[in-house]
Amino acid sequence: MKNRLWLTWMLVGMLVLSACAPQTPAPPAAPPNGEMLAPVESIEVLLLESTPAQVNVIVEGMMPDACTKAGPITQRREGEVFFVEIAMTRSDDEVCAQVLTPYEEAVSLDVEELPVGTYTVDVNGTREVFTLTTDDLPPIEE
Repeated sequence: MKNRLWLTWMLVGMLVLSACAPQTPAPPAAPPNGEMLAPVESIEVLLLESTPAQVNVIVEGMMPDACTKAGPITQRREGEVFFVEIAMTRSDDEVCAQVLTPYEEAVSLDVEELPVGTYTVDVNGTREVFTLTTDDLPPIEE
């Protein structure tokens, strides 16, 4: 009987102590696609003088360390807004200097058959507006 009472108090004590132990915080949630987006400091829209029209976006930012690179770049258009996402990639087994490292990426927007108008580019949340002054529509045959 004495052993059972001692065992019961020991289990209760362990439960109390485990409830008081510091908890490890959960890591921050990643975007739905599982990739982290690259930080963007500035974007510049370049309208090239060409036929058909060409629009490039120069993206600049700082990576959190020397081993992190700009990863896959995706784009989609919803109405007059181009959404560009630049992910970050880094190998898990690399040892890196923990210094902010600048990066620059040039992204060519898909403006094929886009009419004259004002458009917005959103790169990882940083926005810039541009105006397309030349139709990129094919000529109408009569």
